[in-house]
Amino acid sequence: MFIETKSPSLCSDAQLALFQDFILQGSEVPSPQLAAKIKQAHRLIFIHQHNTPIACGALRYATMDYCQDIFNKAGVGELLKHYSYEVSWVYTTPQTRGQNIGHLLMQTAIEQAEGKKCFATTKENNHPSHAIFKRFGFDRLGQAYKSDRGEYYLGLFAQN
Repeated sequence: MFIETKSPSLCSDAQLALFQDFILQGSEVPSPQLAAKIKQAHRLIFIHQHNTPIACGALRYATMDYCQDIFNKAGVGELLKHYSYEVSWVYTTPQTRGQNIGHLLMQTAIEQAEGKKCFATTKENNHPSHAIFKRFGFDRLGQAYKSDRGEYYLGLFAQN
């Protein structure tokens, strides 16, 4: 297995397109702003197995408005000042789920944060992600809140 971590500015157009395609396969992010947001990330993470990309994730600087909005929706707006990065856009191919690939993505993202605290959001029913967060010292902050993107709820998790 090969883990590749890069600033988006050092990624080829093909790598940026691959990253975006993976994220869209996960149906988590609306596509109109996605390409621009990917280019603003701190680090993009790619995991390859036998020269085939199988997963991706990002460590990103989220905008203050976005961060304040989700921390406020979770009812913990005052805690935002403690966090520098969002672990975001984590995606593993369906055939590799359950093989600790998400664990590798999370470990790599935290290493790239260089000691600064991170937060993440995920669907309320995404129990595998909740378990990974717990293994890496993330706690749930506040209450679940309704997503602006669909009929589901999100949870906010952050390093303790």
